[in-house]
Amino acid sequence: LTYEEDVLATSTQTSTASFSSSQRSSKRSSQLSFPIISSKKLKPIRAPVSNVLRQNVMKTSLELTNEQKAVIDLIVNKRLNVFYTGSAGTGKSVVLREIVGQLKSRYGESAVAVTASTGLAAVNVGGSTVNRFSGIGIGKGAAEKLAAQVKRNKASAERWKRAKILIVDEVSMIDGRFLDKMDYVARRVRNVLDRPFGGIQLVLTGDFFQLPPVPDRDPGVSKPIFCFESKVWREAIQKTICLTQVFRQQDNELVDILNSIRFGEIKPDTSLKIKALAREVDYSDGIEPTELYPTRREVEVSNKRRLERLRGEVVEFLSEDL
Repeated sequence: LTYEEDVLATSTQTSTASFSSSQRSSKRSSQLSFPIISSKKLKPIRAPVSNVLRQNVMKTSLELTNEQKAVIDLIVNKRLNVFYTGSAGTGKSVVLREIVGQLKSRYGESAVAVTASTGLAAVNVGGSTVNRFSGIGIGKGAAEKLAAQVKRNKASAERWKRAKILIVDEVSMIDGRFLDKMDYVARRVRNVLDRPFGGIQLVLTGDFFQLPPVPDRDPGVSKPIFCFESKVWREAIQKTICLTQVFRQQDNELVDILNSIRFGEIKPDTSLKIKALAREVDYSDGIEPTELYPTRREVEVSNKRRLERLRGEVVEFLSEDL
């Protein structure tokens, strides 16, 4: 997966972002380009917000950068279908909270569907999973059958009809075919066949350099595709913006190293700097930092190794469901 970006400058300009994916087994590759825009002068957006979100919105309004304000302006004022991305620590979640607060203030709670690709991400944004909102579960079966299923379910159909904006967080984990099925269902439930998602405004956010779509365990099922490879993405998404200013780390050298790893472009001097940090560290208080691993198997191995090093006898406690 490659991603080319131009830093958003202070003057108005347009550049392009390209996402490419390929799989060696099928020798399939695709590439899409999206415009990235930035505006020179944008007034801060000030709108009344609900009491629940007022404190967070006021806090983030004081911290927003020009590129973050540009994202909000495109979505809240210009009502465009937007995908915005950025590396870890660029404030994607801060922008999302601001967007949700302002949109709910304008259109009401029920008109703004806040969703995410996973349950944990949905909890973090105060919404539901796309599977629950859409009413199609994991999307197995033909799109026509799924649309009929949603039409028969009054609650699911009403969610689609009430929604003016659909927000999807962690969109990188959504299969492109699933997104196309959601689009098909939305058009037919809302009875607006000539517009993407039946005329619902789309706000998508996530990072394609992080988690990809989860493949089906059934080997007979086709491998998932990225959602930017879907048919509806080409038709619906009008603007793509990449947030570039990192807030999580203040050390520019560290930011450069992290970005080089993210892009898969590690230079020899970068590799040497990382290897120079490999050393035994003595923690005087005996409290070692938490170890992080990319897979569950590695976590289990590490935990087992630590448990085996503990002194004393093993004691088992049996629980009983009441």
